[in-house]
Amino acid sequence: MQTFWLLVAASAGILIPVQAAVNSKMRAYVGQPLYATLINFGVGMVFLAVVLTLIPAANEGGSWRRSADAPWWAWTGGVLGLVFVTATVVVVRYTGQASFSVAMLTGQTIGALALDHFGWLGTETREINPSRLLAVGLLVIAVWLMQR
Repeated sequence: MQTFWLLVAASAGILIPVQAAVNSKMRAYVGQPLYATLINFGVGMVFLAVVLTLIPAANEGGSWRRSADAPWWAWTGGVLGLVFVTATVVVVRYTGQASFSVAMLTGQTIGALALDHFGWLGTETREINPSRLLAVGLLVIAVWLMQR
């Protein structure tokens, strides 16, 4: 079962450079990174509203009321998404897709290691070990190689 979920994650990961390219192209047309980011979120919100309206299973078990009980930091997902999308809009044109993706993956992995190790934000703890550090080191080398 874990293999299935890793394949789902990898498949979603394939979409990250595609999203970056799309966002970067929109920025080229609208001329300003935050306008491109606003369009990204606006289209996403409209599409999500359509999904919630047309697919009854998408609403199962959900309740807006329970969101009031969430910790303050659980409300920051949209802001974090804004930072990510704006970074794609700005950075990709300077680095290219592959370098941006590897650098982003490196940062993502370092952040994930910290979350795992310290159990921050309510995550299950998984200690940093030599093989995990080696993986990060290899990603750092990959970023360097992409820039050569």
